[in-house]
Amino acid sequence: MLQIGDEVVYFSAVFLLVMLGTRSATGASLLTAFLYVFMVMFRFPPVPAEQAGRVLRPRAPSGGVPVVAHRGGSHDAPENTLAAIREASRNGATGVQLDLSFTADGVPVLMHDETLDRTTNSSGPVNKLQFAQLRRVDAAVRHRLKNKFSGEKVPTLREAVEECIRHQLTIFFDVKGQPDKYSDARSTDASD
Repeated sequence: MLQIGDEVVYFSAVFLLVMLGTRSATGASLLTAFLYVFMVMFRFPPVPAEQAGRVLRPRAPSGGVPVVAHRGGSHDAPENTLAAIREASRNGATGVQLDLSFTADGVPVLMHDETLDRTTNSSGPVNKLQFAQLRRVDAAVRHRLKNKFSGEKVPTLREAVEECIRHQLTIFFDVKGQPDKYSDARSTDASD
C-alpha cells in the first residue's frame, strides 16, 4: 500500500521520466497531475491483513495446498447441491466453489446454468421460476449417481452456507448475472 511519502517519490519519478521524454515541463506537470487525480479518485480503502489472509490463503491441509471442489464436488454428487458439499468435505476438500443464481422472486439458489435443462428433471430459465416451483425439481436426475442421490433439491444460498460452515469449508461463489440481486442477498443473509 502506498504511503504519503511513497506517493511523492513515485510521482516525482513519473514527472522526471515524462520531463526527460517530452522535454516539456508543462506536459510533464499536466500528465503527473492527471495521474495523481486519477489515483486519488479510484483509490480503494485498504483491506485489513487478517481479512486478506483468509481470502488469499484459505486454510490448507497441514503443509499442503488448499483443495477446492468445483461446484461442490460435482463428480461424486449432483453439482451445486448439499450432497456435493458433503461429498467434497468427505473427500478432503478445504473449500468449495459454488454457482449462485436467482429465482424470479429473488431467492438466491445454487445453479450453474441459466436453465434447468442440463442438470434437473425440469427445463426453462432459473430466473423465470418462483422458488416454490424450483423446490419441486430433482437436481440429481441427470447425474451419473442419480439413484444414490434421488430427490436431491436445488439448495438456497442460506442452506449451502450453513452446510459449508458445518463442514468448515471455505466458500468461493461464482455469481451468475444480476449483481444487484447478489448484493441484496448478502445484506438479507447478514441481517437474518
